[in-house]
Amino acid sequence: MGREPKDPQYLRMLFERNAQSYDRVNPLLSFGQVRLWRRKLIALLELRAGERVLDAFSGPGDLGRRALPLVAPGGTVVFADLSPRMLAQAARQAPGAALSAETHFVTADLLEPGGLPEELEAPFDAVLYGFGLRYTADPALALRRLGAFLRPGGRLGLLEFTMPPAAKSPIDRLSRFYFRQILPGLAHRLTGERELYEYLRDSSGAGESPGGIAHLLLGAGLEVQRLETRVGGLVTLAVARK
Repeated sequence: MGREPKDPQYLRMLFERNAQSYDRVNPLLSFGQVRLWRRKLIALLELRAGERVLDAFSGPGDLGRRALPLVAPGGTVVFADLSPRMLAQAARQAPGAALSAETHFVTADLLEPGGLPEELEAPFDAVLYGFGLRYTADPALALRRLGAFLRPGGRLGLLEFTMPPAAKSPIDRLSRFYFRQILPGLAHRLTGERELYEYLRDSSGAGESPGGIAHLLLGAGLEVQRLETRVGGLVTLAVARK
């Protein structure tokens, strides 16, 4: 099967196969930085008690879990993903009931019409989108569809690997070399899995620049409020309001 970002079946197969190790290994491969990026994105969204949050393509749910204590009491977090095994991981770790917040776990392709069950379709105050844009054949359409889940004034929080125009410093060049050349082999040693991490590398290499992310958000009818980069522009955090 070829590596096609637009093929949900291929993505589901990759992530189903790696659900057990994905959230454990990624912090190791990023030297703990991925947790800092997620924490920063949640802080930028300024979530409040009682709000409804959609963790789109949640994987094992780290972004949604970070949102839960901020929307409790009375809030809701919906975790949606293509992979049932990823959602099972999210469900095991999400402390919704203990925080007096609702949690829902939905196997769904949110980029298709009718992606959410009818009972969950009320507009959301915030949509979280972590490292999902590179898997879509049409990023502009993906952002428009996710924006449609928001109420007027709602916020989209996006975290994505991006491709800056050029590495500007030795550290930037070293970071790019690590990500492109070393990380797939290291992940293979840690997990026994090579295909997923080669796919992650290749899909990131075809990604947008940080400026391209801003342009796509504007084109989706979202007003960019914050745009920050990390690792010399290899990672972009963005918050945009509908």
